[in-house]
Amino acid sequence: MDIKVFSAETTAEGYRMIEERFGPDTMVMRVERDPRANAFLFTVSVPPVTDANDRPAPPDIMDRATSIMRRAGFSSTLVNFAREHLSKNAAESETEAIGMCLDKLIDFVPFEAFARRHKVIFFVGSPGSGKTATIAKAANSLVGAGMKVTLLNFDRDRLGGASQLSHLASILGLPLFDLNNRNQPDRVDPSSIPPDGIILCDTSGYHPWKFGELDTLITHAERLRGATVLVCPAGMDATETADMLVSARRLSINHVIVTKCDMTRRLGATLTPIILEKFGVVGCQRSRILAERITPSNGTALASLLVENQPRAVLGGK
Repeated sequence: MDIKVFSAETTAEGYRMIEERFGPDTMVMRVERDPRANAFLFTVSVPPVTDANDRPAPPDIMDRATSIMRRAGFSSTLVNFAREHLSKNAAESETEAIGMCLDKLIDFVPFEAFARRHKVIFFVGSPGSGKTATIAKAANSLVGAGMKVTLLNFDRDRLGGASQLSHLASILGLPLFDLNNRNQPDRVDPSSIPPDGIILCDTSGYHPWKFGELDTLITHAERLRGATVLVCPAGMDATETADMLVSARRLSINHVIVTKCDMTRRLGATLTPIILEKFGVVGCQRSRILAERITPSNGTALASLLVENQPRAVLGGK
């Protein structure tokens, strides 16, 4: 992937320039305001121009890349796809090789671009999946991009959940509405949110096999006409992840943020059902450090995680 940085007077102009100059497959990695130049700096990842005469990936790189994917828990079908794809496309490292395959398999959507299409975003997931930490990172990312973020708490079940979100709002200097303090959700009017504004909603954790627990979330999401993102923790086996994805369809969820990526070597077991169920990926969370923000959503970023999480012996002693 080719990394490019350019500036634009407005974010709208920046996205128009991306479409015209680099094409629709360009991934936006970061947008930040430059107060000195009174402009926005865009960092984008541009897909390389493919050459019909490209040589296949060297056998040693192909072997290490597919070995990493197998050890990371990808299904044999996806590992075979990767080997076939690499037999027709050159790569200079296992990270580039895996990233190339993931870009083919996963519909990556930059988080900021996703956020700008919606005025309200609900973060849902199982208990302990990392929703509140993800909201904090998401808010930090969007504030850095010049958006006006409001936090809304729907979590009535988790001990300390509201105080944790309140503390995060205080750190970031953001307004917080708390359902537990009788700020009813229907008092928030999406039509009154400014063009550069967005509401991020924390919710109670639900168990994917207990469909009744989704009813309240469905009601809130419909009332606020909000988009919903599934917070999907890495480390679960493929069957548990698939259960969660099937359950999430009841909320018309089509996108996920993968969390706790630094806590497992079997990230592929989480990614396999996401790929097979055709969910888009809008970002991932590598740690609970607030300043890290949402990790850019693209094949190279996930491939780097897969390679980092493998024993050195798998990488040929590197």
